[in-house]
Amino acid sequence: MKAVFIFFICLFSSLVFAQEFPPYYFSADISVYPKVLDGEEVKEQINFDYLPENTKFINNEKYTPKHRKNIVENMGVENIPTSVYVKFGFLIKGENMRMSPSNAILHKGDPKFDMNQYTRISASAPVAVLHISADKKYYFVQSEFMRGWLPVDSIKIYEKEIFDHILSRPFVRILEDNTNIDGIIYSIGDKIFVMDTSLSGYQLWLPDDRIE
Repeated sequence: MKAVFIFFICLFSSLVFAQEFPPYYFSADISVYPKVLDGEEVKEQINFDYLPENTKFINNEKYTPKHRKNIVENMGVENIPTSVYVKFGFLIKGENMRMSPSNAILHKGDPKFDMNQYTRISASAPVAVLHISADKKYYFVQSEFMRGWLPVDSIKIYEKEIFDHILSRPFVRILEDNTNIDGIIYSIGDKIFVMDTSLSGYQLWLPDDRIE
């Protein structure tokens, strides 16, 4: 029985990982991310994750087809051009990555289980910006380990040459949660780029382009 179970797990894993997706669908090395993407690929990435059919509530209201229509329209997929010229930037604060361009909580009855929530993206994290929502409030981005929607005001865009230079710098890791560095909150494991070192310590680069 154990051998059959192991075989089933191996077969399932093979089927899952045999699916052919571009390497930037989920995780990506942002330092070598394409500067230009085909617009159809960006549409596929946005449409790959669909709004859960079993959603019953949006915040404290009953979830209706109109709510769904509004969210889908705000994705602005029809506004994506034939060729997408990717922008690059860093998060200036830690932020929740969303499945849709909305901060609304989508749930089945318990708002603690938000189906619109993907993951937390750290301050200073590099991202590739692929699209902007119809209301201009959210970017659709690729981070190092996930892609989804982040508020426009949480990202600072940089020229590619400057972005690459910062990304190539050495970095230090945060060792304690809720570490406040000049007003920016970091979590344990987050990295901060080092611009220079001296006998007195490190010169740290902050994502809003300050040196600490």
